[in-house]
Amino acid sequence: MSDPAGPGTKRIYLCRRPDNALFWVPDHCRGHGWTIERTETVPARVPWEQQLEIARAKRNAGEQLRQAAMVPPSVVQQYPDSGDAKASRCSYLDERIKDLDRMGRAGSRLYDLDWIRRERKSTRDEQFRLRC
Repeated sequence: MSDPAGPGTKRIYLCRRPDNALFWVPDHCRGHGWTIERTETVPARVPWEQQLEIARAKRNAGEQLRQAAMVPPSVVQQYPDSGDAKASRCSYLDERIKDLDRMGRAGSRLYDLDWIRRERKSTRDEQFRLRC
């Protein structure tokens, strides 16, 4: 049975104008002739300003996760050639490949997928050099 007060959530859109300015709007971007940058589901029965705060918080959390996943190779800890260290490094590289594969399956923008492909190749190359 449906709720007589209406749906509990609604979708709002982060739109990009031709001048690259971003705006949150309650209706689809194509009605304004803009492109969709992101969508978020927010509670329907709260004021617009609160919906914006929720959407911005979700967007910021998503960006933090994305940035954390994109650790540059220079930050990766280097291990000496001892047996335990090599096994540890090989294990880390194997997990890194699995994480990159998950990111690739999740989909994203084309440049993100290119970055994932390059990272996966460099990680595989390192595995080969270490003979994991």
